[in-house]
Amino acid sequence: MTDQLNDTVATRLDEAATLLASQGANPFRVRAYRHAAATLRQLPEPVSRVLEAQGLEGLERLPDRGERHYTALFSNTAQAHRTGKTGDWVVIYRDHGAVDGQWTVVTGPSSPWHGRRIVRGREAECMRHYVLEAA
Repeated sequence: MTDQLNDTVATRLDEAATLLASQGANPFRVRAYRHAAATLRQLPEPVSRVLEAQGLEGLERLPDRGERHYTALFSNTAQAHRTGKTGDWVVIYRDHGAVDGQWTVVTGPSSPWHGRRIVRGREAECMRHYVLEAA
């Protein structure tokens, strides 16, 4: 059984997610708000009780928090060290049970990407990010 306060806060988080999505916010941010709302709806006790008893640390330990594990491997070749470009590419691994993932992030060598980070396979999203960032 969920608490009325949990439902109220969850509804507000869902509303914020909807507003952010309509404004073209980062999808990961929108998803985080929706995930927080779902977590509150499943919480067996009032969130206020968690906050009062355990403070912010208690909120950080709510279910479904911290289950994802990320590892970043930076370029570490001899040539990367000689040229001072050990951060020019990064491989990010995510370990999350059935939803594992891997992304390669590189620094663009030429226009329009020169000096910008690009996630391989998601170039269009990266471009939209940089266009919005410049606006």
